[in-house]
Amino acid sequence: MDDGNTGGRGNRKGGTRTVGIPSTIGSGPLIATLRNDVTLYTIDDGKYLWVVSRRMMKKNDKPLDLTINIPVKFAVEKQDCYLLDDEGKEHKLVVEKKTLKPKEPQK
Repeated sequence: MDDGNTGGRGNRKGGTRTVGIPSTIGSGPLIATLRNDVTLYTIDDGKYLWVVSRRMMKKNDKPLDLTINIPVKFAVEKQDCYLLDDEGKEHKLVVEKKTLKPKEPQK
């Protein structure tokens, strides 16, 4: 029998996390669903292909405002990637993978 008390543990389901919140008014717990989405971005710097990720946890989080197939400004420091969006706002992402691009055959 569920008494509405999760003991602060929560229940994991798919890509979301369901957390039981004891209610102050009423007879049962309130349920809040938190996001846990990951968006992957691929950046081509000419020599390497970088795959970077951004985790969206908040209700109002949205994908970055980026235009595909145009140059972007970014910097990599260890496993962090700092990327400027189309409006010039800096975002911190996580480096997932760095791949050396194959050399193009000479003509």
